[in-house]
Amino acid sequence: MKISKDNKSKFKQLVETYQDIIAECNDSNLNDHILNEELDLWYTKYSNLTS
Repeated sequence: MKISKDNKSKFKQLVETYQDIIAECNDSNLNDHILNEELDLWYTKYSNLTS
């Protein structure tokens, strides 16, 4: 599947936004384990898009 540069860019922006949300949640002492697993999933998806 070929993914356009525009879509990669949009997805990267979503990952960065999600990363900011995770940082705020961590500051609030929410469940880090679940949040980090979700963040790992996003990074995996992004890595697959850019490879």
